[in-house]
This record gives sequence, C-alpha cells and structure tokens, in this order.
Amino acid sequence: MPVAFFQMLFALVNPMQAALKFQKLARMDPVGAAASHFVALEDWLSDGVPMPLLAAKDLLIGWQVRNDTAAGRWRFLGGDVDIRSVAAPTLIFSGQNDSIAPPEISEALGRLIPDARILRPRTGHVGMVIGSAARGTVLRPIAEFLSRRPG
Repeated sequence: MPVAFFQMLFALVNPMQAALKFQKLARMDPVGAAASHFVALEDWLSDGVPMPLLAAKDLLIGWQVRNDTAAGRWRFLGGDVDIRSVAAPTLIFSGQNDSIAPPEISEALGRLIPDARILRPRTGHVGMVIGSAARGTVLRPIAEFLSRRPG
C-alpha cells in the first residue's frame, strides 16, 4: 500500500487537523525556524515506506477494525499468535491522545502479555516520536528499558 493511501486515512481520522495545521503554517514567518521545523516534520511524515498489502490488511482490518490482538484472533505467518505466551520483557506506549492507535487498541497487547509495562504519555501518535515531550516520556523510558536488558 502506498504511503499516500495511509496519509489519506490519517487525514480522514481528523479532517480538520490538516486544515488547521496549514492555517498555522500560513501565519508563520516563511523563513523562520518554526516554518522550517514544520516543513521538516511534514517531509518526514511523507517519507514513509510502502507497506505490503497483506501487512496493511492485517494492520487496518485485523488490528484497527476487529482488534484481533485483544480478541486472541491474531495470526502471523499462517499460525495463531498466542500473546499470553510472550515471556520477553515488554514495554508498550499508548498515547493518551492517539487517534491513529487509540488506547483501546494500543493497550490490547499489554493487557495480554504477562508482566508487560504500559506507559501512557499525554501525546498523540506522532508526538510520541517527535513531540516536545517525547524525550522525557518516551525516548528516556525506552533507553532505560533497553539498558536493563543483557547484551
């Protein structure tokens, strides 16, 4: 599935968001730091990798529509995935304001994986990666989690 298809779907989640963010851009100094940051972020968001059709179907239908992970119906490589058998240390982030992967979907795995740790930063989907609070609420906990792993 092309990146443009996913961008269209994201825009449909909140149709006014695109209009509002570009209105904000129109009020910025076109050569200022804020406008440069805005353009860099939009370039980054547009520079995705196309997703194989079956993976896109699994993500969009299985995860988003049917929430197969929470219902115990997730299949991968032709077999059932028994999420409850995951023994690896698991850290899950669920953005409180995430409209792309809302908490009821993003936390489904964490509720099924024994001893999974779920962190709920006050951010949206993209904000967990590049938002102003990402360093402290997402990146630092990831670094601490990984630093405690052997190897």
